[in-house]
Order: sequence, then C-alpha cells, then structure tokens
Amino acid sequence: MGHEQNQGAALLQMLPLLWLLPHSWAVPEVPRNALPSDLLENVLCGVAFGLGVLGIIVGIVLIIYFRKPCSGD
Repeated sequence: MGHEQNQGAALLQMLPLLWLLPHSWAVPEVPRNALPSDLLENVLCGVAFGLGVLGIIVGIVLIIYFRKPCSGD
C-alpha cells in the first residue's frame, strides 16, 4: 500500500509540469461536425436495428436446431 501511495505522490508532484507538453499531446484535437448528427443518428439506429433482427433470427435458428431429437438415442 505504501508503494501505491508513493506512486500517487510522485504523479501529483509532476502534475504542474503538464503545461510543458505540446498542446497536441495533452489534448487531442477533435474534428468539429465530422458528420451531421441526423445522419449519424440514422446510421446508428439502422445498425442497432439490423443487429437486433440478426440476433432474433440466429436465436430462432438455434432454438429450432437444438430442439430436434438426437438421432443416436
């Protein structure tokens, strides 16, 4: 536990030196308005809906497949 506290204390001592880092290292730039929010919303909704339908189909196929009686019994 003492070692973890020493590491934490060392990190806190280095905290004021963060301003020396280049801006690109400290805070990565985020592109502004990379995609319109309506398009992004529609794409994400479509992907979620497609995955849901795919999950339902796979689930039904697995239920039907494993309900068949075994031929070796």
